[in-house]
Amino acid sequence: MLARVEKADTLTLSTACWLAAWAEKPMTSGASLALIDQLRVAMSYKDYQHRAQSLARSVGIALQPQFDDTLLPLLAANIWPDRVALARGKSGRFMMANGHGVILDSQDPLSRADAIVICDVMAGDQGDSRAYSAIALSLTALQDTRPDLFSHRDVVAWDDKRGTLKAEKQQCLGELVLACEPLDTLSAEQQTQGLLDAVRQKGIDALNWQSASQSLLTRARCAQAWGLDIALPSLSDADLLASLDTWLAPFIHDMSRWQALQQLDLKPVLEAWFGFAVTKQLNAALPTHITVPTGSRYPLRYTPDSAPVLAVKMQEMYGQAQTPMLANGHVAVQVELLSPAGRPLQITQDLAGFWQGSYKEVQKEMKGRYPKHLWPDDPANHAPTRQTKRRFNQS
Repeated sequence: MLARVEKADTLTLSTACWLAAWAEKPMTSGASLALIDQLRVAMSYKDYQHRAQSLARSVGIALQPQFDDTLLPLLAANIWPDRVALARGKSGRFMMANGHGVILDSQDPLSRADAIVICDVMAGDQGDSRAYSAIALSLTALQDTRPDLFSHRDVVAWDDKRGTLKAEKQQCLGELVLACEPLDTLSAEQQTQGLLDAVRQKGIDALNWQSASQSLLTRARCAQAWGLDIALPSLSDADLLASLDTWLAPFIHDMSRWQALQQLDLKPVLEAWFGFAVTKQLNAALPTHITVPTGSRYPLRYTPDSAPVLAVKMQEMYGQAQTPMLANGHVAVQVELLSPAGRPLQITQDLAGFWQGSYKEVQKEMKGRYPKHLWPDDPANHAPTRQTKRRFNQS
C-alpha cells in the first residue's frame, strides 16, 4: 500500500503507516464498526505504535501522532479493492466487488451508507459474510485516484420476462455494476451470445427438438450408455449447455430473435458436431428402423437405461429364429410381439427361447381368438406374413 503513495506528505504517509499497522492485527472489539473509531483506539496501544513506527522508518519519515481521516477511505480501498461494497436493498446488506455479499449491523450508521470499504470480515457458514470493520467511501474520489480499478463492458443477456435481448454498456468495479446505458446496436457475435444465454436460462429442452433430432441425440446417448466404441462428445443436458458455443453457436450466427432459433432443425446441427464419419457409424450401429422378415421396416424405441424395443405383429416375425441384434452383435433388441389387433402378447430378448417355449400357450389362446390368422406349430421356420390365413394360402 505504501508503494502506491507517490510524492505524499508526512501526514499522508503516517496515515498509511497507522492503517497498515492496524491491518496486520485488526482491533475490531467494541461497539463501532467504523474503521476511524477502531484506528483511534488502536493508536493508544504500544504494540500498534511500535508497528506503525517501524513502517514509518522503512519509508523514511517521522511518524505523526494523528492520521488524515479524509484520506483513510482511499487508502483502505487501495488495500482491499475487492472489498469495496455497494448497498443492496435492505439496510446493512452490501455486495462487494469480489461478488460476495456482506452484512453490517443494521443499527450501525455505516449500514445506511451507499458505498463502503469492508476492512475486516468473516465468512459465514452459509450465505453472506459479516463485516466487523468498514469505512464510508466516495466512488468519485476513488475513480479520480485509481481509475485502473474501473472498467467498461458490453453485456448482452436474455430478458425472459420481456422475451427479448437486453443489451447495455456497464461501468463496473469488479463484479459491481455502477452505471449502465442501453446499447442501440448489437454485433452478430453479441446477438449470438445473447441467444445462447437464453438457452442457458430456459434449459436445453426449450430448443426445438423434433423427432429426428431427438432420435439422433437419444441414440447417441444410448451408444455411450451401452459402451459402444463410437467417439461422441459428452451429451448430458449439463454438457450440452456447457458446450453451446461449440455446437449451436455456428448455426445461429445471423439470428437475433428466439422465434428464429425455435425454427432451427437441430438434426444437421448435431450431425455437424459429431462429424460425418461418427454420424454414419452411429446410424449403422443403432439405426432408427429395423427390417423384419416380411420386409417391412419398423421404428426402434431407444432409451439409454433399457434395450431398444421393436414393436411388431407376431406373424411378421415368423422365420426369425434368433433375437435381432444391433451394433455388430453387441446390443440385443427387445421384441414386443403384438396380436393382430396390435396388443402386446410377449416381450422378449430371447426369441428362440420364446418360439420353443411359451409360444405354445400363446398359440393355443390366439387360435381361438384370431382364427383367421396363422398360428403355426414351428414359427421359427415358418414364412412370415402380413396377411390372414386365407390370403396367405392364396399367395
